[in-house]
Amino acid sequence: MKTWWIGAALAALCVGQSAWAQYPPGGGGPLPEPAPEAVCPPGGQGGQQFVPGPLTGATAPPGPGDPLGLPPDIHTAWGLGPMPESGVYVQVGGMALMRERPGHAVVATDNNLVVQTTYDLDIPYQAGGRLTVGYMYDDAAIELTGFYVPQQETSTTVLDPGRLTLFFQNPPGAFQGGAGNSLWAAADRVTTTLQSSFANAELNYRWWSRALTGFETLVGLRYVALDERATILADDSLTGPLVNAGNTTNPAALQATYLSRADNHMLLGQTGFEWNFPLSAWLTFGVMAKAGVGADNVDVTTRLTRGDGIVGIQGRRSDWTFTSLYEIDAFFDLVTLEKMRIRIGYTAIWALHVEEALSQVGYDLSVQPGNRNEGGSIFYHGPMVEVQFLF
Repeated sequence: MKTWWIGAALAALCVGQSAWAQYPPGGGGPLPEPAPEAVCPPGGQGGQQFVPGPLTGATAPPGPGDPLGLPPDIHTAWGLGPMPESGVYVQVGGMALMRERPGHAVVATDNNLVVQTTYDLDIPYQAGGRLTVGYMYDDAAIELTGFYVPQQETSTTVLDPGRLTLFFQNPPGAFQGGAGNSLWAAADRVTTTLQSSFANAELNYRWWSRALTGFETLVGLRYVALDERATILADDSLTGPLVNAGNTTNPAALQATYLSRADNHMLLGQTGFEWNFPLSAWLTFGVMAKAGVGADNVDVTTRLTRGDGIVGIQGRRSDWTFTSLYEIDAFFDLVTLEKMRIRIGYTAIWALHVEEALSQVGYDLSVQPGNRNEGGSIFYHGPMVEVQFLF
């Protein structure tokens, strides 16, 4: 009996201890569940489906985009990017150049009033052709380029019988007017003419940096031929025979032409740059500038001829002298096909320390011709257009 009572007491004690473990002291309901760290959205919320990991390559989220990387066409510490296009390129086009008016030197007066100067030569644009052939490889190119503007002629005439005076002095005896004085003392008509041509050839090496896109430099050799021919015609044949009524003077003997020719052949070393700025996917604005210095092989010819072929004076001189040339082009490139574009622009060229034909005129006819004015300059400008192909 005693043993049974002790066992019942132990059982009652165990039941009481178990209840205390499930309920807080003093009574009340069950303990709450622990607070969660984050609330998980239901499946499919926000357009995303949550799946248990680990994720495969196909289901993993994408990494950072391209803006965090380097352009593929520049040098990096891990080597070169993709190789740029290489191949032959050809540029074919045309241009029109206008020579500046040749100063304000007085040619003829009428009763001491100036009626003709060299500035009266209103020189128009003269059309010519352009051609470039080159080879581009990696970040450099070598090219042969040039243009030619053929000879053009411009003249100006003033007419006032027996009243025009030119400044030629000390003429040879065969150059007398109808009144027995010189042909230039009382001329009837004066005509001044200028002929000019422009040829250019260049061999250039061009280089650009892949990091500094749109900018490239060039060095090369350049040959330029500037040829000019000027004439001043004094004509006394309109009134001369009337003054000498009983004389059988040939009218051609009452005409005199002074010729001055200057041929500049320039050999230059040059350097320059080209800069391009994209305005859109199909249009680019650009500027190119070049400067060359070197030597000029000059030929100067002067001659005084009467209308019937008699030569009064003549001379010729040839020499080398220092010269320089500067060019600037502004243009727009229109991309028409993947490997074709059209360039439309304007060109300006300055030739310094050259000889102009009209500057070689010697008005003292008793002095042997050949004295040169080497400090002249000639300015050309005009539009150009090219079609460019990359093969």
